[in-house]
Amino acid sequence: MYRAGLIKTRHRATPFQKQRILLVKDKKDSKFILKRILEIHGFQVISTSNRTAAFGLFNTSFELVLADLSQSNTGGIEFIQAIQRINPEIKCIVMTSNSEEIFPTDIQLLIKPFLNIQLVECIKRTLEISEIQATEERAQLSFDENTMSMLQVCSYNNEIRGYAQ
Repeated sequence: MYRAGLIKTRHRATPFQKQRILLVKDKKDSKFILKRILEIHGFQVISTSNRTAAFGLFNTSFELVLADLSQSNTGGIEFIQAIQRINPEIKCIVMTSNSEEIFPTDIQLLIKPFLNIQLVECIKRTLEISEIQATEERAQLSFDENTMSMLQVCSYNNEIRGYAQ
């Protein structure tokens, strides 16, 4: 429902409710709109206007960085690589109008202009891939721990059998 130029929405719990996103966007109006769209979809968003300020926010944990690379104060790829050096686990999505620029394969691209739903789906897909990878790593760790436990039990059983003879 429209009231005083604003869209009234209901907030509902989503699986991404606790996912924190760092939004780096220089244009104030579009930064506000993007932040609001993401909040409506259940994300927790911290936004900043420049890359230098973004580095100051890394004492807070984020699952994803959403950055606009049309900013001019530093190289876009260098910015993303610096973020990934600080936190190798963090996922990055780059908003860019330059589809010709070459990016590393572990960085998701969102070519401007894009629809709101494309933005949200790109973020959800990126975070789901991250969660699947984390689940697989936890399963492997659990498997390794269980295998070690079984080996210890087998070794213990063999020791007991050796003493019984």
